[in-house]
Amino acid sequence: MKIKLKSIFIYMLTAYFLFGIHYYSSNVGGRGLYLPYNIIGWVFISILIGISFFKIYIDKQFVYSKIQILIFIGCLFLVLPIFYQNNELQSYSIYPMVFLGGGFLFFSSLLQFNFSKIDKLNLLYIILIGIGVESIIGIVQYYGIGFDNYFIFQKKPLPYGTFQQRNVMASFMATGTGICLFLLNKDQLITTLKPKRILIYTVTLFSSILIIALQSNTGLIAFLIVILFQIHKIKIQNNIYKNFFLFMISGLLIGYLSPQIMPKLDLAKTRSSVERINSGSIRFELYDITLDLWKENLISGIGYSNFSKKFREEIASRNKNKKDVNPSILSQHWGHPHNEILLWVSEGGVSPLIGFIILLLSYLMMISRYKIKENILLIAILFPIFFHNQLEFPFRISLAHWIVFLIIIYVSHNEKLLKYKLKNVKGMIIIGSIIPIVCLFYMIATFQKLKILDQFEKSDMKDYKLLLDIENPGPLHIKYDNYILKGLLDLGTKTNDKNALNMYLNKADNFIKRSPNPHIYKGMAQAYRSLGDKDGMVNIINESAYLFPILSTNSNWVYFALKEIGNDSKAKQLLEKLKIHDPVLYKKINNYHLLKNKILE
Repeated sequence: MKIKLKSIFIYMLTAYFLFGIHYYSSNVGGRGLYLPYNIIGWVFISILIGISFFKIYIDKQFVYSKIQILIFIGCLFLVLPIFYQNNELQSYSIYPMVFLGGGFLFFSSLLQFNFSKIDKLNLLYIILIGIGVESIIGIVQYYGIGFDNYFIFQKKPLPYGTFQQRNVMASFMATGTGICLFLLNKDQLITTLKPKRILIYTVTLFSSILIIALQSNTGLIAFLIVILFQIHKIKIQNNIYKNFFLFMISGLLIGYLSPQIMPKLDLAKTRSSVERINSGSIRFELYDITLDLWKENLISGIGYSNFSKKFREEIASRNKNKKDVNPSILSQHWGHPHNEILLWVSEGGVSPLIGFIILLLSYLMMISRYKIKENILLIAILFPIFFHNQLEFPFRISLAHWIVFLIIIYVSHNEKLLKYKLKNVKGMIIIGSIIPIVCLFYMIATFQKLKILDQFEKSDMKDYKLLLDIENPGPLHIKYDNYILKGLLDLGTKTNDKNALNMYLNKADNFIKRSPNPHIYKGMAQAYRSLGDKDGMVNIINESAYLFPILSTNSNWVYFALKEIGNDSKAKQLLEKLKIHDPVLYKKINNYHLLKNKILE
């Protein structure tokens, strides 16, 4: 029975990487459970967790390690700030906590099976199968050799696979290349098993092509580091290494030359060095501002889920006080500082920082039992995803990245396993059944809600009856609340329904605490106007001009609104700033500056 459960676990994990991470269906975009492959993914992961509880039941023991206990303590420090008094948006903070808890349970599930060294290598091969399939999808997208009637295989200038984001795809490909080289170093059976070599060389070739095609700074840096960190173990006289570098270099050359030799394919234009440098400088400024936010709230942080609002207020304050802020930062909406650790620390204060230090020390203790040369190999294959997390938020877009990250950490785990004997194990069957069942029903409900939102968007956001089928949007609250607000505003302005307008203002005031988007402020100005509340309209327009001092396609209404309330000098000031930052938008707005009532368009 033990062997059977272990096999079922492996088969289910393989099914996830072979099918689950590549699932695609029409969606509204975004991250987390807005993306169907994450919904499907959690079903697979919950089943895997459930299987581990059945393993505990059969063995009548719980397997754990001292490192796991440290990891658990670290996670507790991450969760603690959700109970702080400044956590006004607590109900919206629960989802990251469930994500964290699910990851810990999955890691604990791996420990229950006490996989051998060979088993651990096979786990990496399973990951490689998933990366291989994703790389094939990317190649099909890049060269336009798929089916035009199925979106995921349609031609894409930037082949992001099913992830819908190029940097996420790039770090996945860099991880694949690193695992390929790692397996060449560690798998002693590689020379005798041809299918393994074919898998490794195929992934190496395709991932190398895509690393260039995706034009991702994150991916390129991770790709180089993952090779350099393993180069000390390479025996170049060995044919398997010669073949690896042959496929890798061929892939890089194909990726580089493709836009030049195949212009008819309409491949993406190469990013200029200026664009790449600007991308990096914006991130560094984001980090600097976020660190200042944390310093102002060192102990308790700004509160979980408060980043978007507090960050907008911070950059607006800096701009008002004549401090230099990159116009690209001022003109865009930011819901994340593009660094996962900084987000947790800025929102949660010292507690998450302690948690991350404990987690880092846990990992260092884990790999310290290996020789230094082995340490570097393990760090190498973990590096692309870890590095990406310091520049963006891959875990929030791709569950697969989180699971791969945890599996790689588990592969590094060589601590002595401890066993806690259980006298009463009947509860394990209940838990092992409840987790996947509850998750399945929850994900089915979420998927149905996502489909309704998608249908609503396809109706040009006019068929509001569709939204009545959603009683509780759950993790889809941002999009759902957005559409409800739009419905209330449309109803109120078109029928002069004061109740609808007042309801809009109340809900909008709550919404901007989570997500201060320019179009919501625009709607509030329209609502005040329709209610005849001139003071309210003037106040919200002036607040918008303060919060969004650099106009964008989403906030250009502020210029016309200022002119409408007679604040021509402020409107002119915003337009002059735009002339330097975005000349194209400047000309577009300037050509229409004589139009009245632009706020209503």
